[in-house]
Amino acid sequence: MNGGNGMKQEQRRMKKRTIEEDGEEQKPVRTIPLSRSWPCDSYYWWPTSNGMYSVRSAYWLGMIGHTRTWELNFGARESDMWSWVWRLDGPPKLSHFMWRACKGSLATMGVLFRRHIRQSMVCNVCGAPDESILHTLFECKHAQLIWASSEFVDYLRDAPVSSFAKRFVWFASKLSKEKLRLFATLVWACWCCRNKAVFEGGEVEPVEVAAGFVRFVNDYTQYNERVAVHATGPVVTSASSWNPPPHGTVKVNVDAHTFSTGVGVGVVIRDYRGVILAAAVKRTDAAWSAEVAEASTALYGAALARRLGYDKVILECDAMNVVRTIDKGEEGAAPIFLFYEDIRKVISHFSFFKCIHVRRGGNTAAHLVARWEVEFGSERICMGCFPQSLTTLAELDLT
Repeated sequence: MNGGNGMKQEQRRMKKRTIEEDGEEQKPVRTIPLSRSWPCDSYYWWPTSNGMYSVRSAYWLGMIGHTRTWELNFGARESDMWSWVWRLDGPPKLSHFMWRACKGSLATMGVLFRRHIRQSMVCNVCGAPDESILHTLFECKHAQLIWASSEFVDYLRDAPVSSFAKRFVWFASKLSKEKLRLFATLVWACWCCRNKAVFEGGEVEPVEVAAGFVRFVNDYTQYNERVAVHATGPVVTSASSWNPPPHGTVKVNVDAHTFSTGVGVGVVIRDYRGVILAAAVKRTDAAWSAEVAEASTALYGAALARRLGYDKVILECDAMNVVRTIDKGEEGAAPIFLFYEDIRKVISHFSFFKCIHVRRGGNTAAHLVARWEVEFGSERICMGCFPQSLTTLAELDLT
């Protein structure tokens, strides 16, 4: 889009009233990323994630049909989900199970009741009134013990609760492939514990069951890596906690928060002593996916650092896909690459720039700021007198 009736050129945001009048077109329009540089209109190959044509994607399109492929990409936003499920690099049974869970095909009491197969949807394990897929895999008594012993506790507090599919896609946007495979393995273990309790009876040791599943998947993965040939490429490492940048460099932590009416992006800039130099939040009336929202946050963080005059910058976020794309300098034609191209233009002005991945535990400050209240289309920048909740998190990062 280059100008047009649906966009405010001077503010680079959609005209909300005009879009709302479009009715059915409102939702797809709100998913479009808006570039800072107003590029010319262009075509892209929608069956691939990067928008570039490939023979494989064309074969896939021909096999399952144009309509189904469009639904996978835009109807239920299943394209990314499909890719992440079948690229876990674990046992095939793991991917098959995760796909069934994402499609809502697990035979829980709630699912069977809605299909008129069972007369009740009460959980046979803990007595909960509705044994949904989310309940079985995260909330039932065996599942709770497994997740309480895992490293994903903090993630689960903020994960979507509307469906397992949305929760899985959200996790996939936050984790590396290895961590996503571990997450999927624990989900699989939760399902196994449920089935043992329902069909075999007796006591179940969920943590031991989960440990066995993890060993099995790790053994499979290690064996597969030894016998298979993989293409080598740059490896993106993850930091488990926040670490101060070198002297003379600032670290810019960013995070995105998606909610029903829009997207909030948060930025926290700190120096080599861990002192907060600036914190900012901006809200956009958009319906972006988690990855697009995280890419917009990376752009906002880099642009803010440049606006404030910093020359040596380390950008840190908890979205592995975004970090990998920026780090490798990948190019593409899909709409999300409008943000990546803008990021490349911004960081070209720095004398030093590095983008690194940090786990959620090391990004709590930006996570908090992304949830600050601010009007849509505006931003709030703090250069001093920071809220106590933010300074406390910053102090905890240094302990």
